[in-house]
Amino acid sequence: MKEEKKDEEEQKQARERQKIWDSLPEGEVYHAPTTPDDFFNGISYDISPRQFGLRVRKHDTYCELGGPRHRYSSFFFIEAVEDGDRIEDGRVEVIGPEIKEIEGQSLPFGFWIRYHGKELTEDYLDLLTRWTYFALEEGEGWMLLNTRDTIWLRLHKKTAYKHDFKHLGQAMLNLCKIQFPLVEKADAKILIATEELGGARLTKEIIDNVCIPYWERVDEKASKFSDEDVDTFYGCTICQTFAPSHVCVVAPDRPPYCGIITWLGAKVMCDLDPYGYIFEMPLGECVDTQGGEYTGVNEKIHEKSNRSYKRVVMYSSITYPQTN
Repeated sequence: MKEEKKDEEEQKQARERQKIWDSLPEGEVYHAPTTPDDFFNGISYDISPRQFGLRVRKHDTYCELGGPRHRYSSFFFIEAVEDGDRIEDGRVEVIGPEIKEIEGQSLPFGFWIRYHGKELTEDYLDLLTRWTYFALEEGEGWMLLNTRDTIWLRLHKKTAYKHDFKHLGQAMLNLCKIQFPLVEKADAKILIATEELGGARLTKEIIDNVCIPYWERVDEKASKFSDEDVDTFYGCTICQTFAPSHVCVVAPDRPPYCGIITWLGAKVMCDLDPYGYIFEMPLGECVDTQGGEYTGVNEKIHEKSNRSYKRVVMYSSITYPQTN
């Protein structure tokens, strides 16, 4: 009975999301290539690990999206859509001005990305998020900080001429497709919320009515597990592209600093790609139940941090904390 109620609630939320999606102001529609050979046609900026972790200072900023100036009223929302008929594959709609029109401006924004696949479920959201973000995290000239409704972007003056939102949308969708073949369809709405469109009021309304109910339901699933329920944690070394000895330990009660992946998401990612930057950390023997220190975790930390660290106490910020 509880499961039926939960399914009904999920369907109700899905209908409400679609209603809000359809009610957004009309923008300029771009149809991104949907065949793999053409996925990145027209994209002129570099997307590679060497671009990872860029920080753009105020005096170097061409434009700014979201962040503290707008009291974190922007969003980056990704959902797995069950009904594939709702998605027009490759459709990118830019609502509001293009990049070339907002030089020197700081605006609230929203990226709403939808993915569909017959075998695609919400368990894969962490992977979808990570690979979608690569268009910005590894994108030339972009600074990306935080996630969800605390997202903050800046674009560097030197590379602004290479960018527009329609090709950014194309990069986000197709990077995810090429990395994750379970994605069969994808579309996006990129909302640059000028005052004429409703500004932060509009983005906040979407956060409250679309994003938060979805995130709360997804987070509830992840919170069903605690550290005591599992015999394996997971490690992540993606940030070694700019912090060479950094390793995060991902546990049910201890997500990584980026906030972009959960223990459940790390498990799914490791199952899909056991030789990637996410890897298993068998706990081994617990040597400190209060602090959370395990022999197996220590061994993996030592190995994966380029032999820089030998111990991690999971629940301490003073005694052998995680590597950042």
